[in-house]
Amino acid sequence: MRPAKFIIFFFLMIAILLLFGRLGYFDKFSKKISLNIATPIVNFVVKPIVYVKDIFRNVLNANALLYENYILRQQIVKYQLEYGYEKNLQAEVQRLNRLLNLKSEIPESVAANVISKNVRGLSKTIIIDVGTQHGISSNMPVLSSEGLVGKIAVCGLYYSEVVLATDPSFKASAYLMNSKVDGTCRGIGMDYLLLDLLPMNSEIKIGDKVVTSGLGSIFPRNYLIGTLIKVSETEHFKNAFVEPAVNFHALEDLVVLVIKKEQNINVDNLK
Repeated sequence: MRPAKFIIFFFLMIAILLLFGRLGYFDKFSKKISLNIATPIVNFVVKPIVYVKDIFRNVLNANALLYENYILRQQIVKYQLEYGYEKNLQAEVQRLNRLLNLKSEIPESVAANVISKNVRGLSKTIIIDVGTQHGISSNMPVLSSEGLVGKIAVCGLYYSEVVLATDPSFKASAYLMNSKVDGTCRGIGMDYLLLDLLPMNSEIKIGDKVVTSGLGSIFPRNYLIGTLIKVSETEHFKNAFVEPAVNFHALEDLVVLVIKKEQNINVDNLK
């Protein structure tokens, strides 16, 4: 090709390109290149970055939720402890009020704390922190705010052993409050007592309260022992099983009666 023709062809091509540019063909062409080539490349590079970013964002959100959950749990535990402490405090005040009422009704008595228990075997005894130096002697009755606990068995100077009402060696004269029937309440080594030697013609009912009768020289009259829960019959007598008013597995504060004379106690205060 001669130089003159080449120059003419070159300028003609430039003119055509300028014309296509004015008509917008290059925009369409560049967009096609972007859609077909650039976009897949950008997606290939950017999508993993966005994915990793989302993972980190989710991890951070999860950690924030875990921390918030931890704080809420701590607050719940705190409120539970405060609520439990308040309930325990109220129960303690009520228990001490009952014990105070009992002691005020029996002024000649000595308060005692349980320091040792033996209530799971056949023998049922406890150790309390009062002894002869506090005016305590053998066979003195022992009470809780719920009712009759037992009696002093052995005394030391500062400690005493109490045989509980559920011990097989324990017995006390008793009567049923509603039917006014007398009998003997005995421990049988279990969590309930036996009220035996009841007359066959006696009318006794389940739920009747059993209290000390005052017969004998140990237990004054009207100390609550428990509630009648079952009745059986032998050839000559009726026997009844009694659920103790006292929970012998949860004994804490007690009083020991240091008086020998009979006192009529209001049974309602021992319930």
